[in-house]
Amino acid sequence: MIAPPTPIPATGATDTVWLTVNKRLASNCRLRYDAARAGEGLNVWPSADILPWDAWLDRLYLQLLDNGDTDLDLLTATQERLLWQQVIERDDDTGKLLRPAAAAQMAQSSARLLADWQLQRFPLDTLGGDETRTLLRWQRAFEATLAASGQITRAQLQPMLTSAFADGLLPPPGRVMRSGFDALSPVQRALFDELARLGCEIVDDTDEGAAARGQRVEAVDREHEITLAAEWANQRLHADPTQRIGIVVPQITQHRADLARIFAERTAPDYYLQQRTTQARFNLSLGRALADTALAAAGLDLLELTVGGIALARLGQILRSPFVGGHRDEWGARARLDAALREHGMPSLAIRDLQSWLQRFAVDDPRRCDDLARRVDDIVARIAALPARATPHIWAGHLQHLLAAFGWPGDAALDSAEYQAHERVRRLFSEFAALGKVQAELRHRDAVGLLRKLAVDTVFQPETEAAPIQILGPLEAVGMRFDAIWLLGVDDQTWPPQPQPDPLLPAALQRELGMPHAAAERELAFARALTERLSRNCTVLVASHARSDDGREQRPSALVRGWQLVDAAAFAPAVQGGARAFAGKAAACEALPRPVGTPLLTGAPGGSGLLGAQAVCPFQAVARFRLDAVPLGEASHAPDAADNGTMIHDLLQRVWQRLGGSVALDDVSDDRLPALIEPLAAAVVGDAARRRPDLFGARFRAIEAERLTRLVSDWLRVERGREQGFVIEALERKQRLSLAGLQLETRIDRIDRLADGSIAVIDYKTGRTVGIDGWFDPRPNEPQLPLYCLQQDDEVSAVLLARVRHDDKGCAFVGLGRDAAFAPGVGAAGEGGLPEWQPLLTHWRSALEDLAREIVDGRADPTPSLRACEYCTFGALCRVRGQEIEVDDD
Repeated sequence: MIAPPTPIPATGATDTVWLTVNKRLASNCRLRYDAARAGEGLNVWPSADILPWDAWLDRLYLQLLDNGDTDLDLLTATQERLLWQQVIERDDDTGKLLRPAAAAQMAQSSARLLADWQLQRFPLDTLGGDETRTLLRWQRAFEATLAASGQITRAQLQPMLTSAFADGLLPPPGRVMRSGFDALSPVQRALFDELARLGCEIVDDTDEGAAARGQRVEAVDREHEITLAAEWANQRLHADPTQRIGIVVPQITQHRADLARIFAERTAPDYYLQQRTTQARFNLSLGRALADTALAAAGLDLLELTVGGIALARLGQILRSPFVGGHRDEWGARARLDAALREHGMPSLAIRDLQSWLQRFAVDDPRRCDDLARRVDDIVARIAALPARATPHIWAGHLQHLLAAFGWPGDAALDSAEYQAHERVRRLFSEFAALGKVQAELRHRDAVGLLRKLAVDTVFQPETEAAPIQILGPLEAVGMRFDAIWLLGVDDQTWPPQPQPDPLLPAALQRELGMPHAAAERELAFARALTERLSRNCTVLVASHARSDDGREQRPSALVRGWQLVDAAAFAPAVQGGARAFAGKAAACEALPRPVGTPLLTGAPGGSGLLGAQAVCPFQAVARFRLDAVPLGEASHAPDAADNGTMIHDLLQRVWQRLGGSVALDDVSDDRLPALIEPLAAAVVGDAARRRPDLFGARFRAIEAERLTRLVSDWLRVERGREQGFVIEALERKQRLSLAGLQLETRIDRIDRLADGSIAVIDYKTGRTVGIDGWFDPRPNEPQLPLYCLQQDDEVSAVLLARVRHDDKGCAFVGLGRDAAFAPGVGAAGEGGLPEWQPLLTHWRSALEDLAREIVDGRADPTPSLRACEYCTFGALCRVRGQEIEVDDD
């Protein structure tokens, strides 16, 4: 455990203030102060006045405000950025920028640099280029707007406070302690100089020990490097749970997700079982956008639903979210509603679309959501009563009422992180309301967009219990004490950082003044000083880099290259520990020779498709048809293959209902076929448009009707080439049949009665691949037509697939006739290598009865093959890829 640092003065005196560069260091200094007082044997002591720099400036400003010494209104960073954006949009030369918000952010940052470095505009007019002159033009307009409104920015606050101390409006503290102020800006230096002139004692917190002797380690790649650091920290804590360990990461933003994942896995073996316990051993200093937290994201999506269409996937998240009222009682029904919406495929839905869906389900429908329906009805009525335009203050109230009507943030008790996120969202609404200082009236949609922008720009880091492992950036680590520090990711491209001068200010001037990030020399000096500072704030110091990153070779930073190189295994020999070791204790998977599920006691779902799936892979048949484990539908932005197939089937059914057979067809000449088909095609497309109005606009409906007319005209010309005349006996015939104890329901697209009294069974195919090879397999995988033949074997003289498609192969019949050629492309049984008719029927009966018995008996073993596995969606269930199973490539 770190020894209490000495000396730490008793800063509880009212005339002493201890300033830090950030909140994290302020918390650390409070812990140090309290530990020092306890180490002196005290039971009670005055609290220390320790606070971050910006918080101190705010306190001083409020003192001036309360004393009546200023009436200037201090803008928040968001208010200031909006004001910059308005100035830029009004500018005659730049008002039509594609991204004024991004330009405003750049201008705000550049203006802050100008103020911090006390630069005057005159030399910049001559030193800078067009970018600088543009900035100065914007700044003149910005400052004029501030003056007219009686407002002030944070960049202007420090000079004002310096003048207030000089004029006696603010009493100087007796002493100021500073922690982490390694580099002062000129405006900060001016304020401290004025305090010193007034007799204030300025004390720098330089409680540092001797420099630790650094060691370095080389990792294979970034994943390996983070894993080494996590395992090293974990092992040190096992050896001494009282240690404080720092993981300092220069590029912490880029690697946040990997750091969180790997440290959770390594330091919390129960990570996958109890995720809410994973923050106990480490704390990641870098917060994330408030908009990315589950609770806030749900609220923002709910509000977005009230202003227009929302993407299907996000609507699904809303329906399944525990942060919407009624979830506890309706979660199952809402999940089924989500599945129904995905199956429908609309890429986005508005709240009125959702209202329509909620009203269409019967009382006993498992997708019925009465609570959600009542909420949506109420919200639709509230939306109708909203003003066309209003100020942010007015919108803040309306938007909160809409969220309350949705039941946000839900019925269940919130955990600590969720509660803090909820409180932060509440404060966000207050900040949003305060934007009225700079934002004019806006529409409902724009108000929701502005609120989301605020949430995206707001960094949220929930407060947690003190953790022994702190993962933080270099600037946050300044002034903090640790038993051991691992400096992660210090390759020669990262440490020192690459220069990033301000793009709107003269680069030469930035280098001359030593402004932040302006020059490589400045970055090198800064990184060297910070590395030295870290070495004095710990007793063990390790640096690491990855030899390869995305295939790019990397070398260690020159700042650590001379440190002792140690083998990675010396730091983390148990690199296979953590969650992987925890998961490795699970029982090994057992492969049964032929797994058998529950025997089928009732009618079989799926009809002939069940037999086809059983032929390809019994496990797929069980998963798809008995467990109903089908994947959710996906949004579609155009009619997909299923939509196309449905329209073609519907149109052919209408055509043959009109014609009735070959006689009527022969009476219609080729040039008259379009006139017959066009109104029927228009009706079919109209039905599709009613299902998906978002896809079928007026022009697209006309195009689709024309396409279908041409396609079916071409198909009817194929029908003219048949050897015998025919009469349509049945269209879309459904029938029940029994096969080896298996009860099935099947449907045949079409049955023709031929001139010789026999029948031809026809199935329409609109896909690219159409063939009959599967009929002759030992396990027939296209059993629909063979099944019907078994029921009517004396009458059937042809089994046919009708290939209705425009491509290089064109429209054609594919199939098999009993005695003679049926049509071009249809072979006769027993000729050209095709099997004899009766032996084929015998094979079909035997093979299909075997498949039926397997289904009845509950056979469910995976039979992997290229055909079975190529498009299978059940890999997570059968897990054949993790087993040593021979795959049949046929």
